[in-house]
Amino acid sequence: MNAFAKALGLLAIFLSAGCFLSVKPDDLNGIFVGESDPCKITLTLSPDGQCLQEVVVGSTSKVSTAKGQWKYDDKSKCVVLTGTMVVLDGFKKLRKDYEIIPAGVTGFFPVGRNIVGRTVFGSDEGLVYKKQK
Repeated sequence: MNAFAKALGLLAIFLSAGCFLSVKPDDLNGIFVGESDPCKITLTLSPDGQCLQEVVVGSTSKVSTAKGQWKYDDKSKCVVLTGTMVVLDGFKKLRKDYEIIPAGVTGFFPVGRNIVGRTVFGSDEGLVYKKQK
């Protein structure tokens, strides 16, 4: 087999893998967990656009919840949250006022798949939410 045919075969494999690894809005229904040093955040994304957020602060085991909404923005390939807590400050530190829910968009996370194909989305703080099985 010549080099051109091999290269063409590899290109076909990479292109089909890209299609396989793309995320559809239905892939986002379910439970996602993100863990960092100060807390564990669980987001339950329902098919009707509702979002349940649970935050467990590690040092105190305090549990806080919020009910908000979510949607998938196809243009930006991001999950957009409203009505949820903004828990971390951008430096992976717990915000003192994290239980106060601000108006407007409270989360904007790029979506993708990890190396094993699990749906994930991440935040500016480096927190990665992984879909639970």
